[in-house]
Amino acid sequence: MLSASITVFPREPLGEISPFLHGQFLEHTGECASPGVWVGQESEIPHQNGVRLGVLQALKQLEPPVIRWPGGCFADAYNWRDGIGPNRPTRVSSRWGGDEIETNGFGTHEFLELCRDVNAHPWIGGNVGSGTPRELAQWAEYCNFQSGTSLSDERIQNGSEKPFDVKFWGIGNESWDCGGKFTPETYAAQYRQFESIFPKFHGQNPFLIAVGPDGNKAQESAAWTRQLLQNLEKWRTPRLHGFDAHFYTWNSQNQFGTATQFSLDEYYGILSESLKIGALIDEQREILDASTIGREAKLILGEWGIWHASGQGEHERDFWQPNTLRDAICAAMTLDLLHHKSDKVWMANLAQGVNVLQALLHTFGDVTVKTPTFHVFDLYKRHRGGQLLHADFESGEAGGLPRLSGSASLQGNIVTLSVVNSGAKSPVEATISLPGQNIQIVAAKELSGESLAAQNGLESPDLVAPREINPTFDAVTDKSSFAHAFAPASVTVFLIQLG
Repeated sequence: MLSASITVFPREPLGEISPFLHGQFLEHTGECASPGVWVGQESEIPHQNGVRLGVLQALKQLEPPVIRWPGGCFADAYNWRDGIGPNRPTRVSSRWGGDEIETNGFGTHEFLELCRDVNAHPWIGGNVGSGTPRELAQWAEYCNFQSGTSLSDERIQNGSEKPFDVKFWGIGNESWDCGGKFTPETYAAQYRQFESIFPKFHGQNPFLIAVGPDGNKAQESAAWTRQLLQNLEKWRTPRLHGFDAHFYTWNSQNQFGTATQFSLDEYYGILSESLKIGALIDEQREILDASTIGREAKLILGEWGIWHASGQGEHERDFWQPNTLRDAICAAMTLDLLHHKSDKVWMANLAQGVNVLQALLHTFGDVTVKTPTFHVFDLYKRHRGGQLLHADFESGEAGGLPRLSGSASLQGNIVTLSVVNSGAKSPVEATISLPGQNIQIVAAKELSGESLAAQNGLESPDLVAPREINPTFDAVTDKSSFAHAFAPASVTVFLIQLG
């Protein structure tokens, strides 16, 4: 068996891991918003006020810190008034070249009440591509003003007496493509106009998010950001609180095999590809820091995840893709990378929550299934808000990647240690040390599977699910170390109490 060592230094904090790095995203695309989340008040599927009960319960368990909605590309064709009140129009949604029917059943109240139920901050994406600054300002008034205006009183009449206090507002989405095909110069002009009339009500501080680059196009990403910031710095500067870059691990042409059939080289290849998000973070933070207006802006990754070819597997639904152990390994390694770069990136949102792309949840009729990726986020949630710790991993390589990698954080006297064994073939016997500490393992769970392509489905919803493990102290006497054999292609999380 291969051997390795992991050393964690609880007295060497490196800064806070922002809880918002574990954000999620719901879009009116495919079967995400409907019927993934929203099944309607008359549905025979178990629901709470029209929201699918299985999804609601899973999100309550996960407690996502922030949820982005309604898009995505959908946002730049969306009129928020279509999604309020008792009489809602039915529209055609052709953002992705199809003829989907949008019922508008899942609108502002439904989304914001879902966020309240699962303890998430909402991030509302404004329509810049086909909307107006006044339209977005009125949406903010509807959501956030106390009472006494036509819009705030309309909200009260529609069932929400108290304002929603939405903090995060996106000024467009992917404005370099589906959000209007703007240039940095023309989007800067749009951003200025939208920002200038966006309301700031007494006691509220809206957090305005500008559109960052397409992180998958190296020839564009730096140029977009530099030129946009240069144009925003001219004359009077607008408020700029967040900057939203997007990055996908593209497998839409089966570059790394299909979602469920791939070679060992393709397995390691997609892991390596997913970690390129780190270079984008470094690039964008450097450009922001060199700019007067960008220096104080928080870097955000509003969309990230694996994008496989659609229509794979037995369920040929738009943007639906199988979610395997391989995808979970990618998610875990990405989250660990985000933790390590928490001094540079503040928020990140997986694409997407339900039934679309690297989804947390898949729905089949009235059944909700947690994907392996869901379990990674659930295992990692103890990292949120913790102090990142210095940790050394000595394990050699597998497929050109560190065989063992991970992150460690401290909250109170509990260290959370997450470890990924990316090696597909061999277990690794590791000694985990916390020098100078008298430790106790409070909990330990491992996520692995019978194969790299193992996935959860209707017939086997728990095929890839965490199981409790028992690390050993047999070989030590000072209780500052313990041993564990990490299974091949596994994600393991320890909660370690300091004495």
